[in-house]
Amino acid sequence: MRCGQMLLAQALTWRHLGKDWKWRSKIDDRIYNQILSQFLDQPDAMYSIQQIAQCGVDFNRRIGEWFGPNNMCHVIRKLSQFDDWSSVSVQVAMDMTVIIEEIKQLCRRPRQTDSTPPTFVPLLLFVPLRPGQDKIRDEYREALRACFRVTHCVGMIGGRPKHALWFFGYQGSRLLCLDPHTVQPALNPETKAAIPDEVESKI
Repeated sequence: MRCGQMLLAQALTWRHLGKDWKWRSKIDDRIYNQILSQFLDQPDAMYSIQQIAQCGVDFNRRIGEWFGPNNMCHVIRKLSQFDDWSSVSVQVAMDMTVIIEEIKQLCRRPRQTDSTPPTFVPLLLFVPLRPGQDKIRDEYREALRACFRVTHCVGMIGGRPKHALWFFGYQGSRLLCLDPHTVQPALNPETKAAIPDEVESKI
């Protein structure tokens, strides 16, 4: 669940703030705060852990049960249909098949008036696959590195059962990832307290 939140948060950050944006503790960024509010551990937050767990019931995941990456993709897609703010379309490529006409229809927004052209919103495309059972098979490694070289790739979620990771890039032969199981202080939206970040000065 947390890996899916991390990947989606990255996609929304790129969508609304751009790829070159960096967080700074001394700056109160309204859009960044809006993105954060989508992921608060509160029942009314769009992509909260509570919303994800509840939505997972529709995909045969009981509350408290582990979500695989495939389940998480479908949950994000369903929740995004109720998200009026983020302005992102989400699609899951079933059987690793992308149907272009479906994508065009999904991303097209109706005309506001007869004189204005239809608008398009960005796409977050999930392609579920299994590049190995307990570890990534060697024949998939170069293909995965090629995916990370795609400009708009926001990474992949995967790992071992009950220990998923968010992979966001690579260096040499090693994939780079973040582990959501590393506990971090929670954001308090009421006080807007700064989030402690020991590495901020090193960025």
